[in-house]
Amino acid sequence: MADVLCPRFEPWIKSWDALSRLTGLRKLHIVLEYRYIGFGDYFEMMWKEREPELLAVVKNITAPRDFVVVLPDRRCTTDVDVGASRCVLKLPEEQQTTDVA
Repeated sequence: MADVLCPRFEPWIKSWDALSRLTGLRKLHIVLEYRYIGFGDYFEMMWKEREPELLAVVKNITAPRDFVVVLPDRRCTTDVDVGASRCVLKLPEEQQTTDVA
């Protein structure tokens, strides 16, 4: 997989690899978020075309019985092969705004 993604994703791959080595994990919940970079739609510009490769790394994390990844955008797909992992992919909740008095 490292051959598929460009070098700027090396920290991404290394982070997931480190998590896969934590064999004593029982619970792992990860919330993915974008950092707003300039103008444009980050989902369309980067995530959409690379989503299968970016999410393929969850296959390597098999220890946690309770493993949830909240995806960064409601347009992401949860229909991803997670292999032997028990990972459950979820879409982010709608942002709720509340007025503070």
